[in-house]
Amino acid sequence: MGSLRGGGGGGMEEAAAIPMVDADEACALLSAATHQYLDVRMWEDFDKGHVAGARNVPYYLSVTPHGKEKNPHFVEQVSALYPNDQHLIVVSMHLIDLILCF
Repeated sequence: MGSLRGGGGGGMEEAAAIPMVDADEACALLSAATHQYLDVRMWEDFDKGHVAGARNVPYYLSVTPHGKEKNPHFVEQVSALYPNDQHLIVVSMHLIDLILCF
């Protein structure tokens, strides 16, 4: 589907409430069409490879030895793509297991 290139973000308390799934569970949820796939890696990583149908909204715009620059429009960009009640599979790291399931 592609990338939405143009802040918020939750703290540790919010992250703890988010359920984690492994690659097999994610594949089942995506195959059942009950969830959508959101890739929050930086654009250059997304462009190197991603799951078919994935949408990309990077959480970080850049990572340098001097620090990480968060995407100040992240929440607005995600909200533009998905309704508030949409269930998402959010991936920020390695994709090899999910790429292999498709």
